[in-house]
Amino acid sequence: MENVKETHLSEVNDEFAQTLGEFQTLEELKKGIRQQLEQNYTQQYDQTFFDELIEELISRATVKYPPHLLDEEIKNFLHGVEHNLERDRLDLDTYLKMREMDRETFIEKEVKPAATKRLVRSLVLEEFSRRESIEVKNDEIRSVYYAALQQMQQSTELKKLQSKQKQSPREMANSIAMNTVNNIFNQRLMSRLKVIATGKGEEKEELAETTAVVVEGGASTDVLEAVYVESEMQVSEAAIGEAAETQPPAVEETVETADPDEKEA
Repeated sequence: MENVKETHLSEVNDEFAQTLGEFQTLEELKKGIRQQLEQNYTQQYDQTFFDELIEELISRATVKYPPHLLDEEIKNFLHGVEHNLERDRLDLDTYLKMREMDRETFIEKEVKPAATKRLVRSLVLEEFSRRESIEVKNDEIRSVYYAALQQMQQSTELKKLQSKQKQSPREMANSIAMNTVNNIFNQRLMSRLKVIATGKGEEKEELAETTAVVVEGGASTDVLEAVYVESEMQVSEAAIGEAAETQPPAVEETVETADPDEKEA
């Protein structure tokens, strides 16, 4: 026998609490842990609640769309898969070999169903937000964009990240602004959904069966005016760029005729 080791546990007291962050006393540490557990539980409960609303909404809605929308969503979904694999230092071909699956089978059996589900969710969400006038206004986007630029100038960590990702200051500011604006939009959407679902607002609305017809121009008509959830709707980089201008150019809305070969989900 060369040596004997024994583990000594620290005494749980104020001194121990001070080693775990911005806590001065053991009581503060306990309070912090309690608040974190409550926050985690609330988030988990809200997620389950909203997921159930999504399923209820989709089960009552009929969504029609041109085939090219699904093709584009499949392409985007596949790009996301490849990006995630890159973080694990894998490529798609290697991943498929590990699973003994060819590319066509993977797309047909796994990517296409997931992309279809995401597309339907996004289209219904888009119409819901339009009907409920949920938006982030241009002056709000401008404020977020300028705040992102200022944050870029002051944060050493963001400058390091910018250099690592080989982005220009404008590209990094756009990315920060887009994430922030999307979070604002999502919060407003979920707040409205909760009001509708619980009937605690000025109006009490109910789920109804409906059909959403999406035309080539991206508009949709006669969609459910009730409950949807969890935004996958993204504010485009173009919207960030336009809002950052002093006088954003006017945008004309155009609606074209739907594709005769539209698909139904």
